[in-house]
Amino acid sequence: MLAIQQRCRPCTVSVCNAAAVPGRAGLAHMQWPGVSSRREGEPCAAWSKAGAGRIELCAGLIEGGTTPSVAGLLQVVKQCVRVPVFVMIRPRGGDFLYSDREVDVMKADARLAKLHGADGLVFGALTEDGRIDTELCMALLAVCRPLPVTFHRAFDMVHDPMVALETLISLGFERVLTSGCDSSALEGLPLIKRLAEQVSTPHIHPLVCCSPRAEMLPTAQSSQPMSEET
Repeated sequence: MLAIQQRCRPCTVSVCNAAAVPGRAGLAHMQWPGVSSRREGEPCAAWSKAGAGRIELCAGLIEGGTTPSVAGLLQVVKQCVRVPVFVMIRPRGGDFLYSDREVDVMKADARLAKLHGADGLVFGALTEDGRIDTELCMALLAVCRPLPVTFHRAFDMVHDPMVALETLISLGFERVLTSGCDSSALEGLPLIKRLAEQVSTPHIHPLVCCSPRAEMLPTAQSSQPMSEET
């Protein structure tokens, strides 16, 4: 599966797990075709030509996204597009509490993704009390660098989103994916606006995800813009 991020001034919108996103107003949605007569990579190439600013590559979208085939799918996609490809590093669906063995898998997958040309990586980890797992994140960030890193929608499960955002800023994450801790970006728009207003640094960008729709953009734009200078 793919999550396509596309620039929509003045918002940067990351569309993932969206069942019915209209193909207008800068929004794009695509699911990896799976069993299809089309050659793999063609959908990515089409969205790249259409103006997609970044591709987030993952498997298991029904589970919220898991690590894709790094040695296979990533290489094919990289051959087909000219935009940055960010790879999800998540060994399984479910919660965001990881065992030592799972952490080893995540580190190995991150190294392989870097080796095979990933332009950025996407991961997230929490503690049992719903806070950012700073120790684990620091360990994974050390493996992922110098690539840019996005904290994925584990953010929507945190106990205190405003505190969590400050933690991510201090850790050095460049982006955070969120639907405003709600079932969809439209439902979570009030929190998304608060997060955007809290960001006082150009080094982290809240990216709206999970069923953003064109009709929400004017409302989102009425708050401090979530822009990205890339």
